[in-house]
Amino acid sequence: MRLHKYILCAAAVTLGTVSCTTNNPWDSEMSEFAEKGQLNLNISAKTPESTKTSRAAVFTDGFHVTIKGNDEANKDFSTDYYVENDGEKKQLLLPVGNHTITATNYDRIIKQMSVPVYVGTKDITISKDVITETEVACKMANSRIHIGYSDKFLATFSTWTVTINDNSDKAITYTESNPSPKDIYWLFENNCEEISVDIKATTKDGVEVEASAKYNKKNSTEQYTDLNTNYFCGGDAIEIKFEPAEATSGNITGININTNIKFTNDDQNVVIEVADKIDDPVGPGDDPDEPGDDPQDGPIKVTYSPSQKVTINSTDTTFPNVKVDFDVENGIKSLQVFINSDNAAFQLACQDMNISGMDLTSEAAADLAAIFSLPEKNTTTYSFTMGEMIWSMLTAYGAGTHKFTLKAEDNAGNIKDGELTLIVK
Repeated sequence: MRLHKYILCAAAVTLGTVSCTTNNPWDSEMSEFAEKGQLNLNISAKTPESTKTSRAAVFTDGFHVTIKGNDEANKDFSTDYYVENDGEKKQLLLPVGNHTITATNYDRIIKQMSVPVYVGTKDITISKDVITETEVACKMANSRIHIGYSDKFLATFSTWTVTINDNSDKAITYTESNPSPKDIYWLFENNCEEISVDIKATTKDGVEVEASAKYNKKNSTEQYTDLNTNYFCGGDAIEIKFEPAEATSGNITGININTNIKFTNDDQNVVIEVADKIDDPVGPGDDPDEPGDDPQDGPIKVTYSPSQKVTINSTDTTFPNVKVDFDVENGIKSLQVFINSDNAAFQLACQDMNISGMDLTSEAAADLAAIFSLPEKNTTTYSFTMGEMIWSMLTAYGAGTHKFTLKAEDNAGNIKDGELTLIVK
């Protein structure tokens, strides 16, 4: 197998007997992909449009891009990279045939999250010796929900429960425990055309009141203009504010629910947070109103030694002891490695080995044990160590910046990334 070939090569480099730079992964070892073409790829993010204000730009720095072959001849081909500079085209060599491109700022989306998730996908065809130009436009897949209470509401009621239901198996609930809840990002599914809002509250005088309302997306004039639909399907911003309703006598008779279905207006450019820079998603059963924890307070902790970015010279013969330590409270379910390098030869070697995106706990990664220790499922600790063999292989390929992203998922569904940058000058 090709992975085994590269491990032998790395061992030989460590012993000083060969150089891996002569191994072009598109040569005889890639004979099944002998015919190839070039793809010039740009990744963009499209914000929802408004008829009232100009839309904010969204930067795609850090978006994760994956490309997979769809044909029988190229079905084993896959590659990935992370966008480094917004608007900059990426030049890639791909086997001829049909491929699917997927780009996102977060590789995993669940029903309720604390961040917006942008996703884009596109099918392309690569022809022999032809340069293909294409762009993948990412759109918001989830919708923002904002809850607000007027000052008079807070002064009037002592307890309340707000329930927002989209007819799925999970509803959103807010209570008096947090009078200033954070916005959440909700994934509408199953062709949701209507949401219901219900509130039950008790005044400080002990009077119980209830109110309910239903809202449709079709009432909104703001949306992605190329999506002609009445369904909530991502990009919506639903803002709900509660106020007490009073009779002329001053007695509280109910609650007014004021809801605007519109998109966020912001004239400033914004950077969408990406997976390695944001809090873990809000999972089922979590309280969306709780303030964000420090990243090291979560169920998965990542530490670096000596640092997250390490630089060496290509002529070095001794190397630093670099490692990434994972402390996984609920046990490791999987740990994937993604490699993105600006050294074309090394990047192609990673493509040839199909190592990027590999789960290091799987049987497919077994041969990598010759280079570094591998994690075991259900264990609570793991150290990814850059040993002499890896350093020797990197220096053999010459100057380059190599980013290793380690995505850990625990048995409770929590995900956290560790990113290590190795620079060879």
